[in-house]
Amino acid sequence: KVARLIEVVSPNVIRIDNSGKQEEVQLLGLMDMSPKAHGKMRAEIQRKIRYKLANKPLKIYTPRDASMEAHNHAYVMVGKTLVNSELLREGLGVMTSDSSIDPLLLPQFEKFMNEAVNKRRGVWNPIHTQTKASEVPGIRVKIHKK
Repeated sequence: KVARLIEVVSPNVIRIDNSGKQEEVQLLGLMDMSPKAHGKMRAEIQRKIRYKLANKPLKIYTPRDASMEAHNHAYVMVGKTLVNSELLREGLGVMTSDSSIDPLLLPQFEKFMNEAVNKRRGVWNPIHTQTKASEVPGIRVKIHKK
């Protein structure tokens, strides 16, 4: 599918226009962040995602076994860039140990999130918290060592 962004609903859900039909898509591999615990950071992430995806053709890939609850669970591409993993690289997303990521993509997702943690990007930047990078409030992080 090729679609266009309408709105960033949360750090892991976007609303798209897909051939005149509106759909909500949950970005596979990324968790949502609590508005209460991460209010300002959450709003900033949504703003940055909106900037990255606005006015660009989005390709939506929904795995056959993906959950079809309130919205599609999918991978989103802009050109040759997998948005889901790129958000992890930039520290604009957080992957949990129970994220249902394609086993072929899992090493890339882990590598990119660890890169963000180690370089203190986005949510891992100490300006967002008074604790160590791997102790962001409300987020339990499992850092994979090489």
